[in-house]
Amino acid sequence: MSWLTRVLRRGDRREEVRQAACAHTNLTARWDDAQDVGKAEKTSRYACVSCGEMFTRDEAQTLGGTYAA
Repeated sequence: MSWLTRVLRRGDRREEVRQAACAHTNLTARWDDAQDVGKAEKTSRYACVSCGEMFTRDEAQTLGGTYAA
């Protein structure tokens, strides 16, 4: 195994650890229609500011994160 292969594999592992460590505490609301922006009941999904993962409204409520405006 070459030293370059080992270095590149370590970088992959670090990325996996970084993604796994996200607590999804800062979520921003997303809407499907521009007319619905600002209406909490019309929110279609939430995005984590830290890692970018998307969540449904039910999943976001379960996470109990802070919802950014």
